[in-house]
Amino acid sequence: MIVIGGSLGGMQSAQVVLRSLPATFAVPIVIALHRPADDQDMLTPLLQRGCVLRVTEVIDKEPIEAGRVYVAPADYHV
Repeated sequence: MIVIGGSLGGMQSAQVVLRSLPATFAVPIVIALHRPADDQDMLTPLLQRGCVLRVTEVIDKEPIEAGRVYVAPADYHV
């Protein structure tokens, strides 16, 4: 598993990394960027743009799958 963390300003860096990944990339990725507790989930669709891997917000107790990108929800510890 690869974990990318940072402030919300790290979104651009995360986008650069995700856009460079091939469809065959088989390692799960978790992205945790600081955002306010009341933040609407606009981060997931932004990160999905240009990324060939499936990008979804983390769902508690969901099995981790290879080749997927998981985004930590606002105000949530992954």
